[in-house]
Parts: sequence; structure tokens; C-alpha cells
Amino acid sequence: MNEHELDHLLADVRRDATAPSAALARLIAAEAVDQGIEKPKQSRRWMRRGVVVPVSIGALALSAATTYGAYQLSIPPFVGTEPGVERVSEPISVDYTTEKGTVLDCALYLEFTNVSQTQRDALNAMSSSPKWKGFGQRIYDGLPAANRRTQIGPEPLWSEQVTEAVYADALESVPSLELRADDDTASIEGATTRCEYPEGQR
Repeated sequence: MNEHELDHLLADVRRDATAPSAALARLIAAEAVDQGIEKPKQSRRWMRRGVVVPVSIGALALSAATTYGAYQLSIPPFVGTEPGVERVSEPISVDYTTEKGTVLDCALYLEFTNVSQTQRDALNAMSSSPKWKGFGQRIYDGLPAANRRTQIGPEPLWSEQVTEAVYADALESVPSLELRADDDTASIEGATTRCEYPEGQR
């Protein structure tokens, strides 16, 4: 989506400014999908969010946040965030293969707020650490047998354990960072995990 297309999108939103927020959200999301999202044809996607809820685009329709929200919908993981919340540009790979051979290509995107440039760089650099090699698989292998039966999408307990481990690593690796601070302190606000697997696998 280029600048001209975004201007056109915002103009459409202004004309519909009296519509309910939900309708405006659907309008912008649909426009963003039509104009900016490239969808792999041979994959399925699953996303599991942390505590951060998607941005209410309708409530921000006439602000700069709308443009940022539309932009977020046009790039992986194709999910918006609350106003003021950023997301890493380099996700952490947490791939794993189920006991039945289903390969899930998963990536975890940390979401944060009020960080300095140094902290932002450190959060983005986390993805390059060798500690994540095989990490998703180790979490899966340690699940109870009943939880390992889930073959489609990230298993809930797996997702919870992966997310908590990444939170802990971020808090240890990045100075002066907190988890969901109530004030203006630099903090981790949540995460989005996006998984794909080849069409036809179960």
C-alpha cells in the first residue's frame, strides 16, 4: 500500500465517520487486505495473541493511528495492536513438528511500549540468538501426551509456555524493561504467535 492509496483509504473513512466503530473497522481491514496483503496460496495460518487486544480502528478513524493500524494489517502477523504499542520487526522462530509429522512454521512477535531505541534494538536482536534453535520443538516434546495430540494450530499449553519463556528472556536481556507496567515505564505488553503449515497436513 503506497502513500496515495493510504490517503484514499483515509478519505473513505472520513466519509463514513458517522458509522459504528465496528463497521469502520471492517471497512479499513477490508481495504487493507484488498490493497496490501499477499496471502500464500498453499498454507494455513493460526494466530494466538497475548493480552494485547486488536486496535479499535473505528475509534481512531480520523487520526494518524489509523494509518499505522492499516499498515500493521498489511504485514506479518497481520494483526493490529493498541495505540502506542509497537511490535518487533524480527520475530522469534518457534517451529516444531508434531508426533504425527505435522510441521508448524511458527513465529512469535513481541509487543512493547515506551521503549528507548536501545531497548527496541535489543528486542529485535533477540531473534538472532542461537538459544531459539529447536526451542519450539523442546516445548512441544515436554508437553503431556494429551496436549501433543493437537495437530492443527498452536496447542494452547505450548503457546502459553513459549510466550512465558520469551517474556522471561526479554526481561532478563533488556535493561529496565517490565512486564505490562501500569505507568510510562518501558514494558512488554504481549505477543502474537503466527503459525503456518503446508496445505493438506493434519
